Amino acid sequence: MPGRPSHVLLSCLALACAFACAGASSVQGASSSSSTVGVTVLSATQLDTTGCAPNTAGVTLFGSVTAGSSTVTSADCVIAFGSSNDTSMLRIAQEDGAGRALVHDGWTQQLASGSGLMHDVSAQDDQNAIAVGTVGRIFRTTNGGTTWTPTALGGASLYGVHQFDSTHAWAVGASATIWKTVDGSTWTSSSSGVAGAANIWNVASTAANNAWVVASSGDIRATFDGGATWALQANPGQQLLDIVAVSATELFAVGGNGTILHTINSGTTWTAQTSGTGTYLRSVDAADANNLWVTGSNGVVLHTTNGGVTWSPQASGTTTDLDRVAAVTATRAFAVGATGLLRQTDDGGATWTAGTIATTEDLGGVDYANGRAWIVGDHATVFASPDVDVPDYATGVDDWDQGSNGAFGACLRAQSGTGATAGWPVDGNATCTTNDTDPWNGIPTTPGAAGALVMRGTSTMATDLVARLRFGVRALNTTRAGDYRARLTFSVIAPNA
Repeated sequence: MPGRPSHVLLSCLALACAFACAGASSVQGASSSSSTVGVTVLSATQLDTTGCAPNTAGVTLFGSVTAGSSTVTSADCVIAFGSSNDTSMLRIAQEDGAGRALVHDGWTQQLASGSGLMHDVSAQDDQNAIAVGTVGRIFRTTNGGTTWTPTALGGASLYGVHQFDSTHAWAVGASATIWKTVDGSTWTSSSSGVAGAANIWNVASTAANNAWVVASSGDIRATFDGGATWALQANPGQQLLDIVAVSATELFAVGGNGTILHTINSGTTWTAQTSGTGTYLRSVDAADANNLWVTGSNGVVLHTTNGGVTWSPQASGTTTDLDRVAAVTATRAFAVGATGLLRQTDDGGATWTAGTIATTEDLGGVDYANGRAWIVGDHATVFASPDVDVPDYATGVDDWDQGSNGAFGACLRAQSGTGATAGWPVDGNATCTTNDTDPWNGIPTTPGAAGALVMRGTSTMATDLVARLRFGVRALNTTRAGDYRARLTFSVIAPNA
């Protein structure tokens, strides 16, 4: 990772001498000038998390815990780190960025047995989401899915939706239909300019008045005036099925015959990227500007870690069409399809496994925001996850044995290495028991947040630094039965300040 810049400066004196010797000397009126040659040497950081591998009994798996009790992992999570040419520090964060600590891996059904199909869902955060479906139906929640309020617009079926903020959203569908809302509840139509027989499959928005749509005609159209006008930006001659924005000016669109299009200037120009497949690509989503997934027909999954410079195929484990994908982080994603199909990855797509969801309905939409994912499908089916969690340990608030809150925390049991200096307090008796006198810590949402610094290495070129962690959890009598997971990210940064 980048560290302190080191500059290697080469004097031009030797070069000047060489030139003077090679040519005529003592020429009156001659002039000279100087220059500087430099190079930046990056910090050579090292990180080894094999001693804290997922699903390791006693290390990253607690096993079973009885409701109303607490427990601690029985073996160390060992993290080795350092830098061969700099000082370094170890940080920890929760991968979902939402601070939900241990989250329930199950999916809870929030709507069921309705009429019509749900084709897409857009989540603005863990409380606000909008789903759309047949005959102009729109469902909206502002309370995490406790209630979903229906709006019947009638007319054409709606295939795509994007919620920009709590009040602004767009919905698109059959017969070139576009609807928008500026208050979250009242919807007005907008003329797209797309040929009337074409379906508009999806929409992306980067500001209250800025949006892009993709259509079965191949059109990419954009508005920068709240839908008053829609300008044609591109048409690759292939049906386009999905679009996603990764910044105010950068977007990706996908469609037929393996088409992937990319713009970095709000659509002034769209450039084709090489997908390596001729399959229909049905969905695209981004964890960030570099890490994206594309899914398509016959179970196709493509992944990029460099913003689409290269796309790599991944084995999804299914040949069923994957109609929608939701990127949670650079390593975690969900994809859905027909007859209750749910595939998910926690390792950047190296493996895709079957998710557990109690339905055989066709699933048409999935989205994620701020710690919660929603899935929608046939018969107005809506599922949400996670619906419950075990919160972070809070020093001075939680009590492992008699507290009123459930809690998940981490403790630095021991540290070693040249120049090892604690970020978190080290447990003085190296036990890390569920005792409030031991130094337990909540885990923050980002590596740069307060409380993320676990340990420092204050000596330059120290590569022998080791942090030994234990994890603790307390379940309440009312904590819902099931499996819970905390997805953590370790990072090494140099220098250490």
